[in-house]
Amino acid sequence: ARIRLPFLYREDFWWMGFGRVTVNNWNPWIMANLLTVFLLTDRDEYRRCEAVYKIFECLDNYIATVGDDGGCDEGTTYWSYAGGTLFDCVEQLYTASDGRIDLFGEPKIREIGLFPCRCHIDGDRFVNFADGGARVELPRGLLWRYGKRIGDERLCKLASSLPEGELPPDIPRPLRRLLPDLFCERELAAKTVPPYIRDAWLESVQVMTARESEGSPRGFFLAAKGGNNGESHNHNDIGSFILYRDGQPVLIDVGVETYTRQTFGEDRYKLWTMQSSYHNLPELNNTMQLPGSDRRAANVSYNCNDELVEFSLDLAGAYPSESQLEQYRRKFVFLRGSEPSVTLCDSYQFTRQDGKHMNSLKLNLMTACRPVTCKDGHLLLPYNDRDAVRLEYPEPNEMSIEEIAIHDEKLGRVWGSAVYRIILTYRVKDNGAITLTMMR
Repeated sequence: ARIRLPFLYREDFWWMGFGRVTVNNWNPWIMANLLTVFLLTDRDEYRRCEAVYKIFECLDNYIATVGDDGGCDEGTTYWSYAGGTLFDCVEQLYTASDGRIDLFGEPKIREIGLFPCRCHIDGDRFVNFADGGARVELPRGLLWRYGKRIGDERLCKLASSLPEGELPPDIPRPLRRLLPDLFCERELAAKTVPPYIRDAWLESVQVMTARESEGSPRGFFLAAKGGNNGESHNHNDIGSFILYRDGQPVLIDVGVETYTRQTFGEDRYKLWTMQSSYHNLPELNNTMQLPGSDRRAANVSYNCNDELVEFSLDLAGAYPSESQLEQYRRKFVFLRGSEPSVTLCDSYQFTRQDGKHMNSLKLNLMTACRPVTCKDGHLLLPYNDRDAVRLEYPEPNEMSIEEIAIHDEKLGRVWGSAVYRIILTYRVKDNGAITLTMMR
């Protein structure tokens, strides 16, 4: 009664989405549980139908916030509780109605299901902007069943390729997933090769991913984002990117530490992991990006073909007026082929145009590799015992490498005892450009 009656007679819970522009994973997560409760415990047929209809309305409010491409601004970690529990809802409706309520043919339901495939790097490593983790344990049985329902073998292959792990003890697997999973154990035991999708562009969340070739983790993998700084589980990270090589992290998004009260309080952006200066982003005249949905990327452009991928955006709107910034155009060029490389070109224009003042421009690069300084002034980023990515950059006025000790258990499981921040400091005039190149 404490679950059923408030849901039936109230509409002011924010996660319902009534009178609210956006909702997040709380909506489908709660709806999936409500469906279980009403379908299994409510013997009043009229009230049960009334509840299911209201659950439809609430789910509509969530689905309306998702783009046609199925992009999840909460990232792959939260997909299990967003798109994953939306599947739980649709699956329960399908089985409870003996297949007469079948939403698996809806294009948006299909695209939401494919989101993990588009963000998969290798093994249990996924694109991890916002509060997402760089290593994710996705529900393998759910992925496989989702793939079967929408008729997409790529999702099934991803499911059976993922390593088996143990769910954190504070997140039990619900019976609505556990019981159906028992009937696909044989398929999941037959290990397959994941699809390794070559290119993805999720315009609704302004996230792109690209790798050297379809079907293989070998070579470079690049992911970059635009969006805004008011996203669900937001970090101030407009224009940030990650770079992997042979499935191993090189330039990274650190992720988020174990949640505390501060994580969701007014001091959220005092946490270092949330700040733009601890992402692969510039610090301009000693200012960082600000939070808020009004802080967004502008003039976003994406293009890809067999030879290259180009992605560009203007970051200026993310910074405060104290930055003295008029425009900051960031452009990625990913060249495939025999000599693959990723080039980052940052062109800037400050508001003062007298040519007399010098501006401070610091490029921050976060890496899981211990950087090695070369005699010619460039850096090597060794991602295993044998191989390294070469980072070339114009000679800075100052260069420092900061070792950041990891004390948080959650981050430690992903990165070990430390990560590193490379800081390239330039004193520049009113306008110009800085180009970084990453190659084998």
